[in-house]
Amino acid sequence: MGIELVEEVPLPQWQCVYRKRKLQLKNNTPGFIKRFANAEYFDVIEESLWDKANQVLYVVGRNQSFAHLVLIEDFLLFRRHDDHDHCQVTQTGACTVGGSFGFLRGTVEGFVRESYGKSVKKAQEHLVDRLDEECGARTSSMSTT
Repeated sequence: MGIELVEEVPLPQWQCVYRKRKLQLKNNTPGFIKRFANAEYFDVIEESLWDKANQVLYVVGRNQSFAHLVLIEDFLLFRRHDDHDHCQVTQTGACTVGGSFGFLRGTVEGFVRESYGKSVKKAQEHLVDRLDEECGARTSSMSTT
């Protein structure tokens, strides 16, 4: 996995920092899907806004590679809990499967739902580590909402 910082814009008047990153992830899709998306890696665009004043991190991610086949969009909100020393996480996602799969469309949708569900916790842990690194926030424990 590789991460490239594409753009960083400090917004001092609002005590915020905007970042855009390109992530390159290993393509672990099953063989029947790789016939349509045959590449060893795929690219994901991630945009984030760190609101230092309110201790909130907004993250939006979407796949750039194969978006015409399957578009997966993810939105996360990390907020420091007012009364406790941990972050609250709110996450939502959307998946749009293109028509090029024909009769396999239902199978592809099922696979995407299943793999997305399995990867949510791992992705949150990755983002919490990045939150610690980039923002200096203490996120020793996490509650998911």
